[in-house]
Amino acid sequence: MRSLFLSLALFLSFVTAKAQLSPEWERVHTFDDSFIEINTSLLNHISKDVWRLRFRWTFTEPQQLSVTPSLQYQSRLEVKEFNCSDKLARTYHVTFLNSTGGIVHIEDTPGKWRLADGMLHKLLVTACDIIKSKTPLTEAQISKLELERVGKYASEVAQQLERTKDFQPVINRFFVNNYLSRYLQDEDTNWFPVVDRATARKATHQELQRFYVAFMNAGYVSSLYLIERAPADFPERASTEDLRKLIAPDVWELIANHPYSIAHKETGYDFLGEKIEDVEQLRSYTDLLEKIVTVMRKQINRTGAEQSNQYREVAETWNLYQPKVRICRENCFGLPPGTKLFEVDIPLIHLQIAETEGQLRVVSAKYSFL
Repeated sequence: MRSLFLSLALFLSFVTAKAQLSPEWERVHTFDDSFIEINTSLLNHISKDVWRLRFRWTFTEPQQLSVTPSLQYQSRLEVKEFNCSDKLARTYHVTFLNSTGGIVHIEDTPGKWRLADGMLHKLLVTACDIIKSKTPLTEAQISKLELERVGKYASEVAQQLERTKDFQPVINRFFVNNYLSRYLQDEDTNWFPVVDRATARKATHQELQRFYVAFMNAGYVSSLYLIERAPADFPERASTEDLRKLIAPDVWELIANHPYSIAHKETGYDFLGEKIEDVEQLRSYTDLLEKIVTVMRKQINRTGAEQSNQYREVAETWNLYQPKVRICRENCFGLPPGTKLFEVDIPLIHLQIAETEGQLRVVSAKYSFL
């Protein structure tokens, strides 16, 4: 069923841009001719105070290898060790790679420990933040009652969405204030898939909110629409023709005749997943999504898609309303450092919830299948 969602996502463009970083790699710093990333998922606890993390330094042009000037490399993978308590760091291992990913040279002699300064200090701060966020909290820090409270809150979000099948009332009731501005401040994740970051910043608050609501609504109602109709033997990688058998002709006709499609379609439906690079294009794309939602919502309201056997079977495979906790890192959605961030799944949606000004609020929402 996951692949079904992904096929639909491709069909309606609910895919992240190929240029986005892999979720495990996070940009640390950008230079004029290179950038540094950190692997946020692969870290090793070496001793009481020492952790080992991986960095990737990628250059726009080939670089000469200092030990063998005749050799060139395009990127290097650096394994570094950090002592966060004493603010010490050292390079443990370096692999130099060419433009195709082939190994050019390996340096496997650990360097000396030294007090982190300059760029190394920036890397240490980032690494130590990740270490803190990955270190399990103690029972004293997270009470069972607190987790139950967050789970109940997430359930209320899901019930509101199921009743209205509309994200706008959910946002009005449950979301943190200025969530759009908080999204735009997040350099690690593009919360407006298929929209170029520069375009998102140029759009007005109203235009951006209208797109986000339309995008979230389209993913929700179209997923319900397909869950109800997909047979058990539906292909793992659904083609356009496979989808045509499930989706009503009026939806295809709507897409084909919409001004956005007329202006941008060349062949197939790949144009729906291309980056939106100007505000006028964003407005037209949003209008297309809103019209798709109107047609599909009427159908699922008539059939009660959430009550279908297919939906219940899929829901049983989700680990719903079970919050996991991490400590919010610096500049995390504008929340103070040290804030507890609760990650929890509701049907089709992955939420991040935090307590702000004494109340629980949703600080982010995205589709679980993206």
